[in-house]
Amino acid sequence: MCFVACIFYLSVFKNRAFRSSTAKNDLDVLGSTQAEESSDSAQAEEETLFSEQDTAGDETLEYSEANYVDNEAETQNNNAQDEAEEGTEEYWRKYADPDDEIWKPDTAPEETAEFEYPEGWLDYFYSKIDELKTMFPDGKYWNSMGCGSMSYLNVTDVPCCNSIFGELYCNTYNGRSSEAYPYVDTSTQCWGFASMLSDFVFGENTSAVRFLNYDNIHIGDQAVIYNNSHTVFIIDKTDEYVVVAECNADYEACMISWGRKIPREELTGFYITRWEW
Repeated sequence: MCFVACIFYLSVFKNRAFRSSTAKNDLDVLGSTQAEESSDSAQAEEETLFSEQDTAGDETLEYSEANYVDNEAETQNNNAQDEAEEGTEEYWRKYADPDDEIWKPDTAPEETAEFEYPEGWLDYFYSKIDELKTMFPDGKYWNSMGCGSMSYLNVTDVPCCNSIFGELYCNTYNGRSSEAYPYVDTSTQCWGFASMLSDFVFGENTSAVRFLNYDNIHIGDQAVIYNNSHTVFIIDKTDEYVVVAECNADYEACMISWGRKIPREELTGFYITRWEW
């Protein structure tokens, strides 16, 4: 009886072991299948992701190429602007606002050549120049060094020394011509001096405008030259040069100077006139 029971239990154990093994195999197969399916799914997702990244990469590349083209065009434009050095006639012809009423339209040289000064005006002009030369002698300094108070009428024997004092002792004058300057501060040193001389000759109520053509220059005009860094008052003119009155030509001493000749090719900026033409 015991022997039969043992065989019975052994049979049950084997069946259970077989079922357990089968179940384990089934689990292994299921796990393997799930792993494969998971791997296949992950691979599919990865392939989809790479595909999307490739598409995004293509779009980014296209965007980058478009940006490159735009940037290249902008760079070329900036280079062209750089080539037209600010303050030169070429610069103003390219970038001046044509609707700016401060700019006077160019006229043909032959029209300018026909310009005639009002009768007696040149005598009046040079009499004013003689007065100005007495008030502001050649070789003196247009500043208020040691004067105790600031005035555009002050003249001294002491240079400004701009490299040390800056504009501290420089005289200032903000005249009507400043309306035609495209800058914030037009009152000190050469700008103020030229504007003062212009007002002395033409009066403070005569309007001022800008223009570009050397052939249109008249006696009494001003020239803004050397890349906007210097302004002079024109007291005589030929086809080859102008004769000027100026202050602070060396950017240091505020020295007054009468009679310097400046060749036409050096006047590559713009001009200011009080004349109607």
